Formats: sequence, C-alpha cells, structure tokens
Amino acid sequence: MLNLQTGATGEARVGIVSADHHNLPGFSVIDCDLINGDFFEKPVTWNGRSPFSALEAKTIRLRFVMRGTSLYGFQFKN
Repeated sequence: MLNLQTGATGEARVGIVSADHHNLPGFSVIDCDLINGDFFEKPVTWNGRSPFSALEAKTIRLRFVMRGTSLYGFQFKN
C-alpha cells in the first residue's frame, strides 16, 4: 500500500527485485500498473495482480520510480 500524491502529469511505479538486485519476473517497474493521483492506501499491482502471498518469507527489495510525485509512506498488507 502506498501513501502518495502525484501531480497531474506525475506518475509512480514500483518494482520488486531480489536481495541480489535482479528483477523478479513479472514484477519489474515496467510490469507495475501506473499510479497517478492522490492516495492514502493505494494497492500496488503488476499486470493486475498482487504478488505478496507468493513472496512471503522471501527477502526482497523495492525499486521506486517516480516523476512529479511525493511518497509519504508505504506498508505491506495482506
């Protein structure tokens, strides 16, 4: 879940990478559904799906790519 605000032409995307910095197939920044707007709890999805049950107990890193965006916080929610 993201707490963020984009400008009118801003956008945000999130990628999931392994502990050794390799993109997880299907969950790269490019696969992330575009986020644009003002959100308090915006779910992040990749090609319409959320992977977190499949990633439980794995070490991951997040890659945030944003333009014209203020990120206030993020959290993992099942």
